[in-house]
Amino acid sequence: VYVPFTSVADSLVQVKKSEIESYINNHANEYQVEASRDVKYVKFDITATPEDEEAIKTEVAKLLEDREEYSNVTKGNITVKGLKSVTDYKTFLDENKSDLPLNESLQFKVQVPQTIAEDIFNAKEGDVFGPYNDNGYFKISNVPNITRVPDSVKAKHILIPCVGSRSASAETTLTEDQAKAQAGSLLAVVKANKSQFAELAKELSADKANAEKGGDLGWFTDNLSLIHISEPT
Repeated sequence: VYVPFTSVADSLVQVKKSEIESYINNHANEYQVEASRDVKYVKFDITATPEDEEAIKTEVAKLLEDREEYSNVTKGNITVKGLKSVTDYKTFLDENKSDLPLNESLQFKVQVPQTIAEDIFNAKEGDVFGPYNDNGYFKISNVPNITRVPDSVKAKHILIPCVGSRSASAETTLTEDQAKAQAGSLLAVVKANKSQFAELAKELSADKANAEKGGDLGWFTDNLSLIHISEPT
């Protein structure tokens, strides 16, 4: 005979406290919990005082100019070049224990520290800036070179994929060398007659989405200037 527990009304069953205690004692291992601790702690934030910041700024400023230092190797004073004089920026940062690595990429105006962005983009090659505070670091920067680029460019392409390339499909059969050879042939044709580009793109480009538009990718916009900034910190 099968009688489910759910068919028995709770009011018909009386459970004694002693029965509960007996059950718990007989199944003690099922009620074990891991030991816990009530931990209290105090948090101290390590932040620089205004006096600390001024001291750090003064130390960083010393890295701009050449300075005389005593050398244990030569047993005399030597000239240590500052940022205004050096050309090997990586070694300069390493020797002065920079907290951040050398930034050797060209920077758009929106990418440089905004506190000095206007000054940098009005600067001449070789100009040096700092110290200035940027995101918790005191920095000094110089401008090794400046590159001017258009504010917008229009591009179009003819895509020739090879087997294994990111743009390859199930229909791709050309090897890398074969794809390069075909692209080279197309380049020679287009250089001789630029008006053929659109037709060649429609016929041969694997980028079908843009092929019908003659390979046109549209306009790309960016800032007017690119500056190469070195930032010892």
